Amino acid sequence: MENRSLIQRSIARPEFGPFVLLVVEIAVFWGINHDFLSPQNISNTLAFTVELGLIALAMTLLMTSGEFDLSVGSVFGFSPVLMWTLFNSGVVSLEAAFVIALVVAALIGLVNGWFVTQLKIPSFLVTLGMLLVVRGTALFVTNGFPQRTWSAEGSWLAEALVGDFFIGPFRIYM
Repeated sequence: MENRSLIQRSIARPEFGPFVLLVVEIAVFWGINHDFLSPQNISNTLAFTVELGLIALAMTLLMTSGEFDLSVGSVFGFSPVLMWTLFNSGVVSLEAAFVIALVVAALIGLVNGWFVTQLKIPSFLVTLGMLLVVRGTALFVTNGFPQRTWSAEGSWLAEALVGDFFIGPFRIYM
């Protein structure tokens, strides 16, 4: 059995390279702008990257099983389109539109999973097709333009989606 030092064992780990690159990146950005590591910048960065982290977490599970979902970005963009369309048309309340959009996103994932697991169609093809369907639907509904905002005074969900909520800057993105 080899008697290697802690440093040698650490360098041999596959996580060492990305960790060193992260430290170098932080040092470079801090060298360019000393406010890079300020609490305000870290808070803003974390507040606006939570949704991407959640998607990356789910994608990690897929990738460890040898699959991949190309439609996740389009579903990520379609969910708020569906929510705001339902709410702005007056069909349902904001809270109901939020739940409906989440359920539809979950159903899209379920359909993708069913095609891959039951019909044995490669996930690349299934999710590429779903990407085109979902993105096309979102573009059709919005005509390719951002949807206009509305006034939902007094809605706790509206406050959570676009404003301060309980403890300060807190945003929820679908």
